[in-house]
Amino acid sequence: MPTTNRRPAPNLPLIGLWVAAVVVAGAGTWMVLSGNAGQADFYNQGGSDPAELLGLQSRATIGGLLIAAGVLGILLALATHARTRAAALTANQSSATPPDATSDVLGDVDDLDEEDGERVPAGADAGVVQAPDDLTDQPTAEPERDAEPARA
Repeated sequence: MPTTNRRPAPNLPLIGLWVAAVVVAGAGTWMVLSGNAGQADFYNQGGSDPAELLGLQSRATIGGLLIAAGVLGILLALATHARTRAAALTANQSSATPPDATSDVLGDVDDLDEEDGERVPAGADAGVVQAPDDLTDQPTAEPERDAEPARA
């Protein structure tokens, strides 16, 4: 089984969401700016047509709503991108091959017993290490201490 990582395929719906969100936010910005500029010209020229004024106000309002929708789309695309990335990282970590259940850190338990020349008694757990019966020759982990502490 190859251990090389496969390059992930591009997520086309996510790319489409990014592009659509940016386009909608850009269109909304254009509508707000053109609507506000039109209203300024309307007032400076002393316009009296209420339909034109309402049209310019509507353009600015719809543009503001498009900006809000575009920003919401950008936030959704960002959250989706982060969620997809987190799921990919979790999948990569969990796809690592687990160690064999019958082996320990040094290798297979049965191989170690044969190499050391020791036999595990029948019915005994192979993972349990048995201590030798005679511990008098074994070094102690703690140094011997004097009966009385030294005084200075």
